[in-house]
Amino acid sequence: GDPDVKSLAVPGSLAPVPWVTLPTAQVLVEMHNFDGSLYPRDPRNVLRSALQPLLDAGLTPVIATELEFYLVEHDGERFRPRMPRIPGSAQPQPGLQYAMMEDLYEVDDFLADLDAICIAQDIPAGAALSEFSPGQFEVNLQHVADPILACDHAVLLKRAIKAAASRHGLGATFMAKPFVDTAGSGLHLHMSLLDS
Repeated sequence: GDPDVKSLAVPGSLAPVPWVTLPTAQVLVEMHNFDGSLYPRDPRNVLRSALQPLLDAGLTPVIATELEFYLVEHDGERFRPRMPRIPGSAQPQPGLQYAMMEDLYEVDDFLADLDAICIAQDIPAGAALSEFSPGQFEVNLQHVADPILACDHAVLLKRAIKAAASRHGLGATFMAKPFVDTAGSGLHLHMSLLDS
């Protein structure tokens, strides 16, 4: 099995958790051996090892992520995508409808809550757009010159999206293919390698 290790707070990662009632904060942690060295199987340290050849070559990776997800509703038996409405009606709008602003307007309260959470937690979220399938969205994060921080942002954004969705009686799934008849979701990585 895995050995006992100690977890230490990642400096600068302390942030409020604005979606809970009681004042609460969260902090990211990374694992260390008891002698103080980095635990090699911690995902943050695996990434550090993978980055080292680039750093040794004098290259700086600049990374941004895009997370695609579905907002979902539970109908009493199963989850289904949150279906947008035909503008000006209560009728469902099925089918492909990439980048429809009306789909964003319908989830404006969710997006406003998500934006507030991202501001409170210093998550650099940028654009949001509706994706190909009903109930499918994407949120982009800003580029940063620290791949570990970029990954932290992606993990924190997923948590923030789920929290904001819950406030509105919805769920959020980042599964690659949660529904047979709709488009899959992805996590896109944008990377540039900069030299001096």
